[in-house]
Amino acid sequence: MKVVEIIQGYSHGDGINKAAVSIATALSHIKGVEVTLIHERGVPPMRTAVRETFVGSIRRAAKEADIVHSHIGTGVFKASAAKLVNPRIKHVTTYSVIAPKEIYAKYHFTLLFHKLVYAHGIDAVVGISKYACDDFHKRFGGHAQLIYDGVDLKEFKPDAKAGAAFRRVHGIGAEKTVIGFVSRFDAHKNHAAIIRALPKLPKDTVALLGGVGGGKFDTMAECKQLAHSLGVSDRVVFAGFIQEKDMNALYNSMDIHAFPSLWEGFGLSVLEASAVGKPTVGFPVYSIKELVGRVPNNGILAKDQHAFTSALSRLSSDSKLRRKFGAGAKEFAKDFAWEKVAIRYKHLFDGLMEERGR
Repeated sequence: MKVVEIIQGYSHGDGINKAAVSIATALSHIKGVEVTLIHERGVPPMRTAVRETFVGSIRRAAKEADIVHSHIGTGVFKASAAKLVNPRIKHVTTYSVIAPKEIYAKYHFTLLFHKLVYAHGIDAVVGISKYACDDFHKRFGGHAQLIYDGVDLKEFKPDAKAGAAFRRVHGIGAEKTVIGFVSRFDAHKNHAAIIRALPKLPKDTVALLGGVGGGKFDTMAECKQLAHSLGVSDRVVFAGFIQEKDMNALYNSMDIHAFPSLWEGFGLSVLEASAVGKPTVGFPVYSIKELVGRVPNNGILAKDQHAFTSALSRLSSDSKLRRKFGAGAKEFAKDFAWEKVAIRYKHLFDGLMEERGR
């Protein structure tokens, strides 16, 4: 089976395309599956990645693919165009939710574009969460099969030495309780929720915020000002850009993973922190309510800022509870290994290939 994965480009911090590369890599390790990853920019960490122009992407997919797998964006159009050229191709697209209009300037254009491209040339849709499946049906009227995104359990794993070294680099003592969050500084990422909680948390608790600002909704300066006004500037560490090779060390430096985001297509960071064995505190929004809480046994969902602060306070003050949720988190992450995700896609692809053979 020849699978062509189509993405627009690859860059650190782009969750959709990072997931696409991870799926492609895991699929390539399954016997009988040959995968080519087509992209227009960046350097994806995959041996069989090929850079192509817009038209070149369509031509290559039409020529080489049994299955063409697209992800939200222009890749869906390219894959459908390839199927138009070669009708024997089966087109699977993965839907990861369109950002709401309140935070996405191109919302109306993007929604119209996807209504057009989802109308033709697609044999199966995958939703990366229950929320995504429901959202696809609501917006576009079709059915989406649930296959959650995953996590690399070889990359993200407990490593106390790496965590301790990361703390030293950023001037955080071993005796501190660290609440960590890594994301670009954007309004909907809601870093401020962590800073607002700090005055009510034990004095030895610090916030470790990884990520950079930039863009229309950059909130880094605002967060620094908020920390100053609340008198907790000395308890907030702005770690700046975190390279991919340092992400596991970052998670290992945390005692608690905070995820205050008000919108997420999925929430890969939750799975990464869980794989390392760190409990998460987040809000019950979008797919996050599927990844955090009592059922996963990996942390606490908070309905509002007060509950968020209370949850952080409980975990900051109770190392036994942290260990309990941390153990639950590590166990929860096992079912999301990219290898298992790839097998679920392979089963879907096999069914489509059987249809083609009939």
